[in-house]
Amino acid sequence: MIDFGQYLTAGSGVWWGQAAAEPRPLVDALLAQHDQIGPLRVFTGLSWNDQLAISMPDDASIVSYGGLGELREFSKSGRLDVVPCHYSALPRMFAERRLPCDVGLLQVSPPDTEGGCSLGIGVDYVADAIPHTPILIAEINQRMPATQGTQRIPLDRFAATITTDRPLTEDPTRAP
Repeated sequence: MIDFGQYLTAGSGVWWGQAAAEPRPLVDALLAQHDQIGPLRVFTGLSWNDQLAISMPDDASIVSYGGLGELREFSKSGRLDVVPCHYSALPRMFAERRLPCDVGLLQVSPPDTEGGCSLGIGVDYVADAIPHTPILIAEINQRMPATQGTQRIPLDRFAATITTDRPLTEDPTRAP
């Protein structure tokens, strides 16, 4: 697994993809290495990662555009900093470095014949954060579909990668 201590230090800002494009193996590894890194400032959107409420250290600062999915637990406990803006303001906030963007964790498709990876189904704030994030770490998921319409990310743009072959996460079924 990736040694996040090479890329993050105490106080660093990290974001990761959301929902079915959340790079769960990377997020879980980051949480497991927190003690060696120190407090972080984190930005994410909708998360179905049930380990966040269990494993997110108390000294982590969590920022999002809403208490979505498993982030609702942080919202209930007052640990979630909700950005008071419209979703459409997120690109500007990344450009102005008002959101954590030292390191980005993302899930991408396997590279095409020219070495470019697609964000697949994860074209959202991630696409806006990438140009303002110096260090990108990717989960290359063999099951992430390559989609058209956005610029490919060259494989050499990633500081580190892991390769997985796992189904994309689906919204958990819950009783109304």
